Amino acid sequence: MTKMTCLLFLTMFVLHQVHCNSGLSVEDKCREETKLSETKFMASFREENISEQDEEYGKHFHCVWLKRGLLNNDGSINKVKVGEFLENEIAQDFRLTDSIKEKFRKDAEECSKIESSSVQGKAVKLKNCITSSIRSFVPS
Repeated sequence: MTKMTCLLFLTMFVLHQVHCNSGLSVEDKCREETKLSETKFMASFREENISEQDEEYGKHFHCVWLKRGLLNNDGSINKVKVGEFLENEIAQDFRLTDSIKEKFRKDAEECSKIESSSVQGKAVKLKNCITSSIRSFVPS
């Protein structure tokens, strides 16, 4: 009976952990995985020109873009996913017209050409490119 109780408790614990973790956003999961501070994490949403040399941001955005499919395991950038990401971010607040979609396709093309000496540097530069694209659309 004791073994069965322990097994039941362990099963419930694992299911609870899976359920709790599934509610986190990709960004939050990566923040936890890479140990990025909450302050630095929140600052990243306002920054458009993060240095590609910043290792903390590099690890974080490498994780985020891999999990979102914008960055492939080989370090290449998935242009289609970048375009979809841009559209989805703007579609939360604005109606997507054909001209907006075309703008984001062009921006995704430019963002997909980013190069860096490291995959983490590339991840930061991709974040900067995406932020710049979104900011160019949203009136200040």
